Parts: sequence; structure tokens; C-alpha cells
Amino acid sequence: MTGLPSINLTNARGVMAQHRDRRVPATVWVGLGGIILTALLLGAIQIGGEATQLRQEIQALGRGCDELEARQAVLSLQWNSESSRHVIMERAQRELELVCPEEPGLLLVMASEAESAGRRDQLALDLSACTVPAAMAGERP
Repeated sequence: MTGLPSINLTNARGVMAQHRDRRVPATVWVGLGGIILTALLLGAIQIGGEATQLRQEIQALGRGCDELEARQAVLSLQWNSESSRHVIMERAQRELELVCPEEPGLLLVMASEAESAGRRDQLALDLSACTVPAAMAGERP
């Protein structure tokens, strides 16, 4: 022995260095779980709101399509009535003062004196070979 007091290192290490408890307290887990649950609920609410908004937009677009289809039907009816042979012949007689026979044959076209400036031109057209399909005249078969 050298005269130094003997120190037991095993007992000293146990007193100085204590093992820490590395477990996370339950309150931290409960807090994290609450935060995660809140985030999930907020996400679900937001997604539900967007889905409702999209459904309303789809319904509005469907109503718009229905209105456009109804407008198209009205315009189609107007077109068919205005482009019928009977209406066209009436307008030609009323607005252009044309006389159209039921059976076209030899048709004489004469320019007015104001248009011809003193010159009378006559043009004879044979329209007996010309036919206009019913679809072009606006009539339905």
C-alpha cells in the first residue's frame, strides 16, 4: 500500500451516473395524438366542403346544359318555320315582288329601266331541270 486511501469505483460510479428513464410521458403521446386527430378532422371537413361545392357546380352546369338544349330546340323550330318553302315564297313575293309559279318552267328575268340605264336586257332561264332538295328548302320529309 502506498498510503493512498482505496476508492471503490463500482460504488462511486453508481452514485454519480444514474440511468435516465428514456420513456416519453403519456401526456406527450396524448397531446401528439390530439394534434394528429385534429389535423385529420380539419382535412376531412375541408375535403367535404370542396366536394359539396363541386356537386353544386355540376348541378349548375347541368341546368345550363338543359337551358341551352331548350334554346336550341326553339331556334331549330324557328329555323324550320322560317325556311319553309311557303314562307320563302311569301317573302319573295312581298319583299322582292317576285312571282314564282308552282311548277318552274321557263322564267324570264328583266332588269328595271333604272338598272339597265336605258338598255333592256332579257334573260331566259329554263329551270325545269333544276330541283332543290327538301332539306335545303327547310322542309322535313
